[in-house]
Amino acid sequence: MDSAADLRERNIGSVFDLADADRDGYITKDDLVAGARKVLDELGVTDAGLRAEIVGLYQPVWRQLRADCDGDGDGRVGRAEFTAAFTAGLGDPRAYYRRLFGPIVDRFARVMDQDGDGFVDAGEYARAWASQGVDERVIAAAFERLDADADGKISVAEVSDAIGQLMLSQDPGDPGTAVLGHS
Repeated sequence: MDSAADLRERNIGSVFDLADADRDGYITKDDLVAGARKVLDELGVTDAGLRAEIVGLYQPVWRQLRADCDGDGDGRVGRAEFTAAFTAGLGDPRAYYRRLFGPIVDRFARVMDQDGDGFVDAGEYARAWASQGVDERVIAAAFERLDADADGKISVAEVSDAIGQLMLSQDPGDPGTAVLGHS
C-alpha cells in the first residue's frame, strides 16, 4: 500500500479506536453514545435539549454503520469492517462521510465554540479531544498545524474541514490529516 493510502487508512483506524469507547475492539450503538456524552461532559454542556439533539444524531449513523458493516448481524462493527466501509465509501467516500459523520462533526464543531464567536480556541479544542483520550502533545501539534495564521483560534468551519480531511485525505500536506497524530 502506498504511504498516502496508508495515511488515510491509519486515520480511519484511529477514528475507529476513538469510537470504540469501551475498547473491546468493536463499535456498538452504546460506544457511539458514550463517546458523544464524554465530549459533552468535558465541554460542560448541560442543556438537556442540546445533549439529546446531539446524541440523537448518532441514531442514523449507527443504523447505517450496522447495515454497511455488521455482516454477521452481531450488533457490532469491527475495525476492519469500519475501515473498509469508510475507505470504499460505497463508491463515493466523500458522500458517505458527509452523510454519516457530516451532521455530527458540524454540530460538535459549533459546540466546541463555547463562547459562540465562530472560532474554537486552543483550550476548547484540547478539551474536546482530551475527552476522547487523545494525547495532549498530539492535540497541541494538531491545533498548531490547523491554526495557519497562528492567532490562537480556528474557525468552526476549519474544525469541520479538518475532520473531513482526517477521514478523506491522502495528502499529508492537508492539516486535518494530523489531527490524531498521523502525517
